[in-house]
Amino acid sequence: MPEYSLGFSEKLIEAADAVLPSCKDSYEGCRTVLYLSLLASEIVLKGLLEKAGKPVNQIIGCQHRLADLLAETDRCYVYTIWLGQDKRRWLPARRIRALPINVDDFSSTVGEFLT
Repeated sequence: MPEYSLGFSEKLIEAADAVLPSCKDSYEGCRTVLYLSLLASEIVLKGLLEKAGKPVNQIIGCQHRLADLLAETDRCYVYTIWLGQDKRRWLPARRIRALPINVDDFSSTVGEFLT
């Protein structure tokens, strides 16, 4: 059984979505959404590293530093379909950095957001 569950990360985002409406009136609500989102990002990166074969003790060594986890992810390869191409192939995971994030008035890339 994996140590870092992508399903757990998904539940954190669901919790953040549930708290999100309170952000308009509550500073603490906004802090909660931010914290849950950052924790979900951390769990996703750790899950990717674990799937890539990194030992859990090495992943734990990155602690909660998203920049370190992202740097470790950059050194991995993922077996995937990239941008709708028909064939699966091994690609550098650092390409994850370039994926766009567009939510309401916010626009960025995964790399910019996590850094």
